[in-house]
Amino acid sequence: MSVFQDLLDLVLPTKCALCLAQGSPVCACCYQQLVFDPREFDRAGIIGLAASEYGPKERQLLKSFKEQGQTSLARFIAEPMVPLFLEALAGFECPVLVPMPSSKENFISRGFKPAKVLANRVRRDADQIRPSRDTGRKVEISEALRFNRVVADQSHLDYKGRMENLRGSMTSKASLEGRHVLLFDDVVTTGSTLIEGARAIREVGGEVVGILVFAETILKTQTKS
Repeated sequence: MSVFQDLLDLVLPTKCALCLAQGSPVCACCYQQLVFDPREFDRAGIIGLAASEYGPKERQLLKSFKEQGQTSLARFIAEPMVPLFLEALAGFECPVLVPMPSSKENFISRGFKPAKVLANRVRRDADQIRPSRDTGRKVEISEALRFNRVVADQSHLDYKGRMENLRGSMTSKASLEGRHVLLFDDVVTTGSTLIEGARAIREVGGEVVGILVFAETILKTQTKS
């Protein structure tokens, strides 16, 4: 997201994604009520960090952002992810942030790639807190992953169905030999998308060191933390 977009949000009328009040993507009242719950999670042995549980407010923020084109919400979604981003990449030289790819159909429908937009916002905001020129650790964002075939909608599939649906569906169009990679997405449920992404990254020599997401869906097999 750009400074121009931030200025645009101030000029053009908009509604709060949570209460529909006029004037801001998230009004002052709703913003004060946003309490995120950072947590660590594990999907197939890959340790990840999530800014919160996927509750009603998180769900509405992401729906407005992804499905209703309210891209100005990126800064509110990115805010709780920034400290986790800095934590996840501490100690790694020249790390690569790889957002999960959008399918061709979703990109045409939305007109943008949600994970890429969020990744850019998180990196930008993190750099304002801890400038890369000071740390010497510039984070590269790479759209390395792409789908090599059409996959079915995941929303109505169980864990086994999701894994089968995505198995072998991604390839990396970039060589990541010897690079430390942090996978990035908006939400994690079973982790099938991220697991497949990790497989494709490893296939081209990359080392997946973690996952960063905005929200985690608590699986029925998990105990809520």
